[in-house]
Formats: sequence, structure tokens, C-alpha cells
Amino acid sequence: MTKVSATEAERSRGWSVYARGGQWIVSYKHPAPMPGSKPWREHRIARPDAATEKQAEAYAAKFVAALRKLVAEGGTPVAAPVVASTAPTIRTLAETWLALRDADPKLSPATRAQSRSNMTVHILTRPELADAPLDTVGPAVLRAWIRHLRDHGRHARVHGVGSGRGGRAQPSGKPMAPTTVRNAVSTLASFFDDAMSEQWTTIAANPVRHPGVVKELPASGRRPIVHFTRDVAEKVITAATTP
Repeated sequence: MTKVSATEAERSRGWSVYARGGQWIVSYKHPAPMPGSKPWREHRIARPDAATEKQAEAYAAKFVAALRKLVAEGGTPVAAPVVASTAPTIRTLAETWLALRDADPKLSPATRAQSRSNMTVHILTRPELADAPLDTVGPAVLRAWIRHLRDHGRHARVHGVGSGRGGRAQPSGKPMAPTTVRNAVSTLASFFDDAMSEQWTTIAANPVRHPGVVKELPASGRRPIVHFTRDVAEKVITAATTP
């Protein structure tokens, strides 16, 4: 069998991708080149659509397929096809992440269930957060989300046809308990930690842990627990000045 080099294989399919200046480029053979133009051209992929080579490959395949379809239907050869974004979002990665959590033996069943509930009820229901490319989710979006949870994020269980055994969670528009808000935010922080560790994204820092975002979190409402040694506790209990 004759071994085909990577370059020959790429040319046979009509496109290849490579990185230049921190951005991915798709080099493609135009199906209907203009007179006097080169048959092979380049198209710069927007950064949110291709942070990794795998994402660039996925985008390039869609781009070339759309271009061929455009030309076949009589479209202008010089027109660039519109390709849906392939940038990873919370929504596109949610089930993959939840499966990762479910397979983690260090997490309790209650923690896994809480992760799924928070993702489904409090995160995926906010399109401005769930559908934004991961590298565009910044402090402003997260702070607005936390304020929404704090002021209007409370859900109530509604029982009825098709609601399931435990009922269906519906937004009530009422304020959410501080502890519940912090729990939902913790779930999103864990998602970004794992997304970075699994290299689903190339962001340099977890946006949920930004000081401005942490500052927006409501106080837990719990009183601090003070621990005493036995000797100190005995002195406090037996002291004449102790009420």
C-alpha cells in the first residue's frame, strides 16, 4: 500500500488548517475560482470559533461544505458562506461535563444530583450565559447572573401532568436563599475548572473566581462556628462572669 503524506491527504479532501499569529486559518481549494485567481485560498477563522486544532478542523469542514453548496446552487464564487459558530459553550458541553461528574467516584450521589439540578435549572435557562462562547463569559455577565439569582431566581415545585414524581421546578420570580445562590455559583465554578483541565477551552483563568464576581456573592447567612479546646471550654463554662 502506498503511504499518503498528510499534505497529500489534505489536498485530496480540498482543505487544511494551520495556525498563524495566534489564530487558525483554513486553506481551501475553491470549487469555482475566478479567472486569474489562485485555486487555493485562505480564510481566517474567528478566535471564538476555533481555540484548538480540533475545533478548527470542525469549522473548516463545515466552511468548505457550505462553500461547495453555495457554488452548486449558483451563488457568487467570491461570496463567503455563513457557518454556524463551533465555539464551545456551556450548553454544548453541559452533558459532557455532567457525565464526567457522574463518573467521578470521589463525588457523592447528592453532589452529582446537585450539579445536574443547578446546571439544568439555574444555568442553562439563561441564554446570555449558556449560549455564549466560553472565552467571552466575563465578570459582567456573571455578576448580572448572580444578581438575577439573588433577586428573582427562586424556583418552586409544581405538580401536575408530566411533571414527574417530584414535580417540575418553575421560576417564581422571588429572591433565592443566599446559600442556594452560592451553591449554584459553585457548580458553575466547578464546570469552568473542569473545562480548563480537560482542555475544552483555552481560557487562562476561571471567570467565576474573578474578585469582582466573588464580591457579588451574597453572604451565606450562617453564623460562624467557634471552636474551643476542652480546657478553654471548661474555663468559659465555670467562669463567674459567664452568663
